[in-house]
Amino acid sequence: MCLTFENLPDEIILYICQYLRGADVLYSFYNLNTRLNTALTGYCRYVNLMGVAYKKLTYVIYHVLPCIGQHVRSFCLNTYWESMIPDQLSQLLYSSRLCGIFPYIENLTVRGFSSERLQVFLDCIENLPRLDNLKIQFLSGSSTGICLRKLFSANQGRLSKVFFDWNSIDLDIPQDTSDISCPNIQELTIPLTSINTLARLCKVIPNVHCLHVNLGTFFVDIGNCAEAFEDVSPLLRLVDFSIDSIDWFCPFDAFVAMIRKMPSLQKLKFNLCTEEESFLVEENIRMNLPISCYQIDYFIDYSPSEMDSEIKNLLTSKRTVPSSVHLLFDETHDILNIHTVPCCIQSFVLSGSVAKQMMSGSSYAEHIRNLHIYDAQCLNDVFQILQHFRHLHTLSINTLNSLTMLNNSTTSNKPIVFHLPYLKQLRIDGTCELSNLLDAASDLYQFNVDFDCVKMFIQNHARSTRTNVRSIDIFNWTDTHAELLQHITQTFVTLNHVNIHMASRTSTMDSFLLEYLPVCKNGMQVSLGVKGSLSEQVQTNIRQWVIDHSHLSEKDSFAVQYRRDWFQLWF
Repeated sequence: MCLTFENLPDEIILYICQYLRGADVLYSFYNLNTRLNTALTGYCRYVNLMGVAYKKLTYVIYHVLPCIGQHVRSFCLNTYWESMIPDQLSQLLYSSRLCGIFPYIENLTVRGFSSERLQVFLDCIENLPRLDNLKIQFLSGSSTGICLRKLFSANQGRLSKVFFDWNSIDLDIPQDTSDISCPNIQELTIPLTSINTLARLCKVIPNVHCLHVNLGTFFVDIGNCAEAFEDVSPLLRLVDFSIDSIDWFCPFDAFVAMIRKMPSLQKLKFNLCTEEESFLVEENIRMNLPISCYQIDYFIDYSPSEMDSEIKNLLTSKRTVPSSVHLLFDETHDILNIHTVPCCIQSFVLSGSVAKQMMSGSSYAEHIRNLHIYDAQCLNDVFQILQHFRHLHTLSINTLNSLTMLNNSTTSNKPIVFHLPYLKQLRIDGTCELSNLLDAASDLYQFNVDFDCVKMFIQNHARSTRTNVRSIDIFNWTDTHAELLQHITQTFVTLNHVNIHMASRTSTMDSFLLEYLPVCKNGMQVSLGVKGSLSEQVQTNIRQWVIDHSHLSEKDSFAVQYRRDWFQLWF
């Protein structure tokens, strides 16, 4: 018996949709018939249109979203679209009309906004009775450009959960917070400029239950950071707290002053860089915690001005080290890392030199999602570390010398086996052989790499990769020809977007684009972004210039612009 797609049972149709991107499902199947529309109603609750073709996005916004909007509970809005899509579509999404399209939305994600643009957009979020969760990703601009009172009071104060990702700028808070109170905020993840800023934040969110903070590298008010908590009222409802300040040296007295304002704390997680030995004794921390605290996880980067003999004896003997912690010593920089076992924090920062000191197994690191490996001297050290971090979502690797090639030299004949099935983002600073890393990360989505590194990979590998890479950022591009770019799209067959950062800002990208555009005739319609200088003559009528030098016509569905030194061509 042969069945057409629309005659399949709902369960099978929805099962098939799991393997397709949301935009592809809505573009291909919605409005084919009434039965399919009914079957897809539940599927439409979580709409993510990121990383799709221009034609599909504009079609879904114009023809589908107004029909399914009342069923949508979660939506992601990218500021990149605003200047690229037609004005009539921008007015649907970036104005108060958004509330009419999604009247029952519960979770809204905004991506790529500047702090100034977000301030304006917040006025558009109103009278949405179910919207209580706002996620902000890749926020740029000024650290003081966001008015927290306006942010936390958006949607008539209905927001209870606000999340900033770690790719967003560190935020500052005014000294005087006496007229600010946001009792509606219960869960908050936020990057801040300093621990003093955190103290000011605590004054305005008295009912927070869950607070996750990432501190930046600003030192302007470090001198009195312990005193900053003196006039902070206890956060009586805070039960889950985590702080990440690996780029800032945290004083122990400031840490104690902070956690003493959390009398109901149950879970504490911290990732700190310090010069003080007080952090090395866990009892010093526990004695300042409330009796309600039953879980503590930490990663401490201890970097004293001089490593004394007592600490070095501890490292060599390990007799007094309890089984609940593990030590890693970076001899190159005299840095001691201490972490709990198991370790339920989100991020690790490790030197390549500690590869042979890692614990056996991987279960103790199953909660770690982000890993940065610095000063790596050879890939085998990297692989030896990675075999313990199967559940990573993001990975960045920095070589000891960015101009030195990482090699596979090893004294062991036994290959190091590692798998990264959940890895979504990979960044490599320097040059190394990519095959093993890409083979291990079959579900990789975003890849950032240097020009020399990807060039070496393309030259050595004729076959396509097994990864699902959709977007690549290539830095320090020095080639004046576009032939390599064509090979890249043939190797990464799932690729739909490439960003190129030109090494030289003095020469224009005109000649490079003149070589790339004709290549699209062969069906290679990968959207392109190029960071660099474009001649004023081309900028005058950039769309017509692209049409004149490619197979594209005025009737084709594509967008092109040049803003802030970025050329963007979106198919």
